[in-house]
Amino acid sequence: MQKNYSFNLKKKHFFLIQKKAYLSPVEKILFTVCAFLCCSVIALAQTGETCATAINLATLTSPYSSSTFNKVNDAQPVCATGASPDLFYSIVVPVGDVLTIGQTVANYDFANSLFYGSCTNQTAIRCTNFATQSTVWQNLTGTSQTVYWLQDGLDGDAGTFTLRWSVTHPPACDVPVNADAVLTSPSAVTISWSVPNTGSPTGYQYAVTTSATPPANPTATSQLSVANIAATPNANNYLHVRSVCSGANNNSEWVTYAFFGGYCLPVNTTSTSYYISGITTTGGETNITNTGTGFSGYTNYSATNSVSTYAGGSFAITATHPSGTYIYGVWVDWNNDYEFTQNERSIFSGALRSPAALGNVIVPAGTAVGQYRMRIRNANQGSPSPCADHAWGEAEDYTINVIDITGCIAPYALSVSPSDSQHANLNWTAPAQGATPTGYEYVFGTDHEEPTGHGEVVTDPYMDYALYDQTQSAYLFVRSVCADGVYSPWVSFEVLDTNLQELTANDVVVYKKNDTINITTGTTVMTGITIYDISGRKLYSHAAINSTTAMVNSLHLQQQVIIVEVATAKGTVSKKIIF
Repeated sequence: MQKNYSFNLKKKHFFLIQKKAYLSPVEKILFTVCAFLCCSVIALAQTGETCATAINLATLTSPYSSSTFNKVNDAQPVCATGASPDLFYSIVVPVGDVLTIGQTVANYDFANSLFYGSCTNQTAIRCTNFATQSTVWQNLTGTSQTVYWLQDGLDGDAGTFTLRWSVTHPPACDVPVNADAVLTSPSAVTISWSVPNTGSPTGYQYAVTTSATPPANPTATSQLSVANIAATPNANNYLHVRSVCSGANNNSEWVTYAFFGGYCLPVNTTSTSYYISGITTTGGETNITNTGTGFSGYTNYSATNSVSTYAGGSFAITATHPSGTYIYGVWVDWNNDYEFTQNERSIFSGALRSPAALGNVIVPAGTAVGQYRMRIRNANQGSPSPCADHAWGEAEDYTINVIDITGCIAPYALSVSPSDSQHANLNWTAPAQGATPTGYEYVFGTDHEEPTGHGEVVTDPYMDYALYDQTQSAYLFVRSVCADGVYSPWVSFEVLDTNLQELTANDVVVYKKNDTINITTGTTVMTGITIYDISGRKLYSHAAINSTTAMVNSLHLQQQVIIVEVATAKGTVSKKIIF
C-alpha cells in the first residue's frame, strides 16, 4: 500500500511517498538527514545575520521587537562608528507604493541604515544614529524594489529595539511634495511646493498661519509658488497646502511645513553657568570688541556690533568664557534667507580654553556688498548648533558688513634696503584688491610729513638705486595710481639715522612654534604688528603692543607664506615665514 509522510518544517511541507508498508533502517537514516538539512537551509535563509539572509518583514507582524544580543558584526553603516552586532531585514515595495518604516524604541546606542536595490548594489535612502523616527519612501523607480533595513549599533553596543512599518498604495488624490517657505523678511515669505508623485491635480489650496491645525478657509491657486505672503515675525508659522483633484470635495490630505518668522531663537533655560563672556575680531577693516558680557542664553548684538571686510577677505575671532573647555560653532547667513544651514557653518572648533582662538571667517569670493548675520554659539558639553535648546552654553548674533573695495587701494609691505653707502633699493607690494594700479608715485627723502603734491612716477612696484644718505633719517611715501587723477592714500616707511640706533632686520626675530608666531625685537619696543598673505590680503593687525615680545595664535592657516610687518619706535621691518 502507499503511505504519505508529511513534515511541517517552517511552514513548508515535504512529502515522502513510499510504496512499502515500512522504511528500512537505511531509508530512515536518509530521511532523517534530509529533514534536518531542509530545516537548516530554511533557518539559514532568514537569520538576518547578513544582507543575503535578511529577514523578510512580510513574514512578521508590525510592530516587531527583537535584539542584537549574541549577533555578529557583518556590516557597518556610514553613520555608525565601531564594530557592533547587527541584523538585516527586507521588504518588497511595488512600483508607486509608499513604505513607512522606523525604529520606535531602542535601549542602546544604535544606528539604522535604509537602502534599496541589492546587497552588492545599494542605493541609500537614509542613515541615522540619533533619532527614533520614521522614514517615508515612495517607490518611484519604475520597478518593484527590495528595501533593506540594517539594525546596527555604535562602538560595539547591542540591545533591544522595536520596528514599525507599513506598505500602502498612494491615494487617488496625492499630496503635493517638497513644501517650502523662504523668508524675504521676518514678516513676508515666498511659499512653494511640487506636483504630487502620482495623479494630476487641478489646483491647490494653501494658507500660512500660526497654528499647526490646517485652516478652514484656505486660498486656492493653480501655481506651484506664491510670493509675498504675510508671516508673523518672531513666531512659529505653518504653511498648509493640499492638492485639489477632479470631483466634488476630492482633496488630498494636508501637508504642513513649519518655519520661524525670522532667525531661529537658540535658548538655554537650564543652567546660567555656561556662556560667552566676550567676542573680539581682528583682521577686519573694522572689528568687534564686545567683552565683559554675562549669561543671557541668547543675545542679538547685530544692531550694535559688526565687523567689516570685503569679498574674499577674512577676519579672526577670539572668544572668552568661564573656566573649562568649550566647543564653538560659527554660522553666517550668506544668502540672507534667515536660516543657518550646514554649508553656512564657517567654524567648528575643538575643545578650547579661554581665551579661545576660534579661527578665521572667510567671506566667499563674489559675495555682494551688504550686511550678513553671524551667529556664534559655544557648548561646554555636547556640540553647539545654531538653533534649539542647549543647556551648556550661549549664543550671540553679530553683523558682517561686506564692503566695496573696487576703488584705488594703497600698496603695502614697504621696505628700504641700502645698496651702497649712497644709494638704496625701494620696494613695495602691489595691492591684491581693488582696481589694478597703472603705476605708482613715491617720495623718498628726509621730510617726515606726508606729501601734499605729486611724487616720482614709476610703473613697477620698486625703485632701484635711489639716492640715500645713511647719516640722516629717511622717509619713503608711496601711493597707487589707478587712472588720471585717481590715487590711493599715501602709505609710509621710515628709516632713522645712525645716531638713533636704527633698527635692522637682524634685530627682529620672527619664528613659528607649534601654531603660534613668536616675535622679538631685542631692546626696541614694538608699536604694532600687521600680517599679510602673499597676495597682500590683511590677515591680522594689532596696535599699541608696547612690548619687546609678542605672540600671535589666532591664525588658522596651513603651509602658507605670510608677511609679518613689525612696527617699532625705530622703524618697520617685514619678515616672510611659512605658517
